[in-house]
Amino acid sequence: MGWVGATAASHPVFLMSLFLADYLETSECMGLNKKHSGFNTIELVVVLVITGVLAAVAVPRFFVSQQYSDRGFYDQALAISRYAQKSAIAIRHNVCVNVNIAPPSINLTYASAAGSGSACDTALPSPVGGTPPFTVTAKTGVTLSSSSPTIIFTALGSVSSAGATTTITVSSLPPITVETGTGYVY
Repeated sequence: MGWVGATAASHPVFLMSLFLADYLETSECMGLNKKHSGFNTIELVVVLVITGVLAAVAVPRFFVSQQYSDRGFYDQALAISRYAQKSAIAIRHNVCVNVNIAPPSINLTYASAAGSGSACDTALPSPVGGTPPFTVTAKTGVTLSSSSPTIIFTALGSVSSAGATTTITVSSLPPITVETGTGYVY
């Protein structure tokens, strides 16, 4: 251990440090203080179980593309219907949402003449540019139905057809509803 002076030998912290240094030297020689690297068996089993559960439950959901196609077209149909209402208010003319069942698609046209009785005869361009008409087409496997083949938004944003609300249904998702009095699309 080495020479220790009388005053240093009486200090308890110094004595403890000498004891710990001596203990660590002897424990390293005996192999008690080895650093272990790697994983033990229990850790490996837990990781394998978690990986197996994820592989069985979560991963197959990423390979079912039909649900993504249905939801994507649903969102597009909702957006194009809302755009039609806003366009009717902006251009102060009738705007028609034309729902085509086969092949499933929705396109927009507007009346070139003002007035609530005017027919939609001109293709409405897309808000991001491109050639008219503004059309969204569903991918294969998506089904589309509507309570009315044409929804006409007036210059005030309301729906011109008399009667109950109009619905657009995409596959098995909840229907998109267009309120007659207000033209609210949800």
